[in-house]
Parts: sequence; C-alpha cells; structure tokens
Amino acid sequence: MRRTLPLLLLALPLGSCVVAAAAVVGAAVIGAVKYTENGLERDFTQDLATCFAAAKTAMKECGYAVPDEAQPIPSDGKLSVGDATVTLTRQPGATDSLDDDTTRVVVRVGTFDTDETKRKARLLMDALSRALGA
Repeated sequence: MRRTLPLLLLALPLGSCVVAAAAVVGAAVIGAVKYTENGLERDFTQDLATCFAAAKTAMKECGYAVPDEAQPIPSDGKLSVGDATVTLTRQPGATDSLDDDTTRVVVRVGTFDTDETKRKARLLMDALSRALGA
C-alpha cells in the first residue's frame, strides 16, 4: 500500500495533463469546424487573373495591406492579410475552351463564425464584386 500511494500521487498530475491536452485538441477541432462555416463563396464569370486583381483591390479598399507583387498561379490564388483570406480557384467549364471557365471566390474573415466576421466577409465580397463590375 505504501508503494502504490506515491505512484497514485504521481499519476494525478499526469491525468490532469491528459485532460488538458484533450481540451486543447477539442478546442482546435471546434475552431476548424467554425472556420469552414464563416466564409462566403461566389462564382464569377471573369478569369482567375482578373478576379485576383479585383480581390487585391477589394482587400485594399477594406483596409488590408496587400502586397502589390502577389500573383496567382494558373489554377488558383490566395491572399491572406491579417484576419482575412480570399481564396480563388479556376473552375473549368463544360468545354476545353477557357472562355466558359469561371472563378470561385471564397472569402473568410476571422476564425470563428460570428456576426462580426460575417459582416466583414460580406463587405469584402461586396467590394470584390464592385471591382469586377458585378
């Protein structure tokens, strides 16, 4: 009995560490799930390069310091500044022609799904739409 008591006392802090680690992992999972729910998504008929330029203009209009040298690759592009992220992806059309391709734009602000992050994401998407003339 005297030998098991010290082992039991040593196990108590270890158990609390496991509980704390589980709580951290749980919080990270909840944050990741919420992050996927606080974005706006829209397809535009303009090509990826045009939408990327409009996204840079929109982010600057909303107060984000976007570097001028940021450029997309042929299939996608991403702009992350502060708490805002704009992801653009070329969506192939029904034919091999580039003329019927569209660009999917996903705007996310912040990490959690709140009214404020939704409002900021909407302002950013609206600015992007205006920059495209849509």
